[in-house]
Amino acid sequence: MSMDSNCESIEKLSATAIRSEMSASANAICNAIIIHDEIHSTNRWMMDELTAGRLCKGDICIAESQTNGRGRLGRKWESPGNSGLYASLLWSEKNGEFSEKNASLLTLAMGVAVANALKGIGISEIGIKWPNDILMREKKISGILVERVVKNSVTYWVVGIGLNIGGEIPVVDSSAVMPGSLSECYPDSLEKRNYIASKIFCSVFESCSDLFMRGGESVVQSWGSYDYLNGKKIVIKNADGTVLRGMAGGVFDDGSLRVFHGSVIARYYSGETSVRIQ
Repeated sequence: MSMDSNCESIEKLSATAIRSEMSASANAICNAIIIHDEIHSTNRWMMDELTAGRLCKGDICIAESQTNGRGRLGRKWESPGNSGLYASLLWSEKNGEFSEKNASLLTLAMGVAVANALKGIGISEIGIKWPNDILMREKKISGILVERVVKNSVTYWVVGIGLNIGGEIPVVDSSAVMPGSLSECYPDSLEKRNYIASKIFCSVFESCSDLFMRGGESVVQSWGSYDYLNGKKIVIKNADGTVLRGMAGGVFDDGSLRVFHGSVIARYYSGETSVRIQ
């Protein structure tokens, strides 16, 4: 064990320890777990290695810290050492039927997977702010970044997950939600990072398998129980800079956000829009 400045015990991330806590079905899907002490970005590393032909479905890349962690729309994700979980998982599909637009649905599915995992280890008051912010007691503790790569007629999905576990709470650029950490409700979380990681990876692999085999109906249903924005007045900023106001009304079947502008119902996609509460 190492110690941080507050004398909290910090468990070193270990591929062996993570696998020992994973289910048999998740271990069967998981190909390799690669852990770096420091890296620019787990998503960037995974996409570079994939392009070079050195990765395959089920690989996981983890970093103790990131120097250039990224969130949605190019936002920076602060990634201090030994205080969080910064990981990317690789999924693939040969038929390519899951389109780029469906990245919204996959992002939602991954958010639900992380929320389910946290709920499973005893964390309550979990919500998801569309499309990718995981909240605990209305504080942002986790984010999801899904990126798509097509190589040799195979569609690959890189699923990046950032989770604030303990230690210094990072400040996330351009976030309208106050940041928090898992340790606020789970005091021994820094001592259980491998256990937490294993439960998240199990849930993500299960969710990916279910989504690509059965479609997104169950994702949309599950999303409803975590939907933080539903019924709230929101401000939408589009990629072209236009700003609109409306009321969030859940999500469509493809994972896009449903917004009521008076009597008009509009649809917004996660790659094109940022949202905050009015």
